[in-house]
Amino acid sequence: LIAGKVTAALTARLSADAVAIDSGTLKSDALSSQVAGQVSLRDGAIDLNLKADAPSSALPAAARGMLGDRAQISATLKREPSGNLNIGGLKLTSGPLSADGQASLADNKVTADIKGALSDISRLSKDATGAIAFALSAQGLAMAPDLSLTINSDKLSVASREI
Repeated sequence: LIAGKVTAALTARLSADAVAIDSGTLKSDALSSQVAGQVSLRDGAIDLNLKADAPSSALPAAARGMLGDRAQISATLKREPSGNLNIGGLKLTSGPLSADGQASLADNKVTADIKGALSDISRLSKDATGAIAFALSAQGLAMAPDLSLTINSDKLSVASREI
């Protein structure tokens, strides 16, 4: 992902209490990423806007089949002084896959809601045709959350049989 020449640039302001990142970039032959926001030196709070464009080969192997050549990801990351984390405005776009949502971790409990679509289900199985929309939610203890997945399709065929 970051093999070869890596270029980093940062425009920021440092005060006694915080680092204000006006713009930051990290680029390699494969990766292009941007960051902007605030990091508190006083209480550890973080408020960042993140964007990245990376080759799908850099993502987990299990996800690569449904992705295009590259993946664009953006999100806001917030860490409260208490340590609670929030990821909002999460967006992923890659080939036939698009998804958006939010997630949080507070008091060792996770909450996440992600909705998306896969416009070409044959990326998962060559015997399948059609498109799906999905909604995934997770709630509960971080180590064992309750998961819910809903999948909808107007027309879906597997092995030449309509489902």
